[in-house]
Amino acid sequence: MIDIKCGYNNCKHGGEVSKEEGIKIGTRWFHKECAKEKALKKEIEDYWFKNINPGTVIQILRKAINDLAKLYDTDYILWVIKSCKPKGIKVSHPMGLKSLCSDNRFLDEWKKIKINQKLNYMGDEFQKNINPRVSEVKYVNRSKNFLRIL
Repeated sequence: MIDIKCGYNNCKHGGEVSKEEGIKIGTRWFHKECAKEKALKKEIEDYWFKNINPGTVIQILRKAINDLAKLYDTDYILWVIKSCKPKGIKVSHPMGLKSLCSDNRFLDEWKKIKINQKLNYMGDEFQKNINPRVSEVKYVNRSKNFLRIL
């Protein structure tokens, strides 16, 4: 097993990747997660320039994306950018993404989407493992005497 330095600058896995576990893109080797994150960041840039503001300075956009990637998943950032236009939200500067990504409306909607994706992925196995008796709540009315109140 030969370990090679991961080609992704923001690698969160220690920087070393083995050829058996890594993905080769061009001449560089990447962890699977690093390759996915890099592709998502490129997709965010492409979508931004095609649909939002083609006159943006690329260094500012990359700085905003990198800052947001430290706080949120890159697929969440891409989803926020893509959902702005249908909702009528106009964003013209990359730093405006920070306030949109931290907005509770977007976060709550994203959490619901992820939960539904996991439930759909689990499918019938989830329904088989649910015990309906565990989730029942029973109220027992107890008499209120003077000693219980104290």
